[in-house]
Amino acid sequence: MKNLYFFLAITIMTALSASCHAQKMMTNINDAKKLEDNKKQFVGKPLSNLLKEIGPSIKYYFGNPDNRGESIVGTNFKFYFISKSDYEKTNKKIKHPISIGVSFMIEPNNKRKPVPIGGTEEAWTEKETKEYGDMIIINVWVSGKD
Repeated sequence: MKNLYFFLAITIMTALSASCHAQKMMTNINDAKKLEDNKKQFVGKPLSNLLKEIGPSIKYYFGNPDNRGESIVGTNFKFYFISKSDYEKTNKKIKHPISIGVSFMIEPNNKRKPVPIGGTEEAWTEKETKEYGDMIIINVWVSGKD
């Protein structure tokens, strides 16, 4: 009887631990709209929280994280899931690929590393998350089509 209870307890714990694994909100590119629909979950929180919910890799990005020129629209990033060269090809055809836009609170005395104006060929990595991950989100939007 003790063995039966032990086996039952182990089975229940295994089932619970398997069901408790966090699933990302955006598992594929077509799920991007879920981020915008649930933006209240991210507004007022660091960028790193949003990045944890994005499954597909960010292959191209551009933005104004250092608020160059003290823009009225402030600091922002736009994330794409295709390479910069693919983006340029599709953009010429007036087909806009799915992207996630994020606006941030303007930080006084911002000393963040600037992003090249035309974006970068490099994919988003942990290095960028460390540099920009603490920026506080004020808006999230999705644009384009797959």
